[in-house]
Amino acid sequence: MSVFTVANTYNLRMNYGTYHAYSTQKVRASETSVDKLNYVDSIALRRAVKKLANFDFEEEETDDIESKIRAFVDTYNYTTEALGKSDDKNIYKLSKEFKKLASEYEGDLENVGVTFDSHGYMKLSSTAAKTIKPEKMEKMFGKDSEFMQKINKLSKKLNSRVNVYV
Repeated sequence: MSVFTVANTYNLRMNYGTYHAYSTQKVRASETSVDKLNYVDSIALRRAVKKLANFDFEEEETDDIESKIRAFVDTYNYTTEALGKSDDKNIYKLSKEFKKLASEYEGDLENVGVTFDSHGYMKLSSTAAKTIKPEKMEKMFGKDSEFMQKINKLSKKLNSRVNVYV
């Protein structure tokens, strides 16, 4: 069972697309295989990155910014959770790469209201979208973000590693 709570928002379901049922704790806690979760999460994480890359932080309402980033954070957390359940040594290596990346960008993420708990899950401050300037959000989560490009690359690697199982 997960140590974080996810509000099942429209944006989160959109990240999961046709696999939207996997964006709920109930389905994730069922007897779904870890490989299937990793596959679905890798697709959803890539979608979340793409949606933020195409998002106009300057023009959008604060609630929309928060919703999109929260959906990314929740998708990242689901991915982290599923990675931690895998017995596959290659997936374990990817899990370590995700943790290393999070550690590398921890300070930058804190500057936009995203912190990590002791389990490596992201947490978005409830006031981040209201208090952080959109330009800073754009820099961290937009199309030119090095962090997001690296997340996308890792999710592609994950997808290629688990795709054979699904």
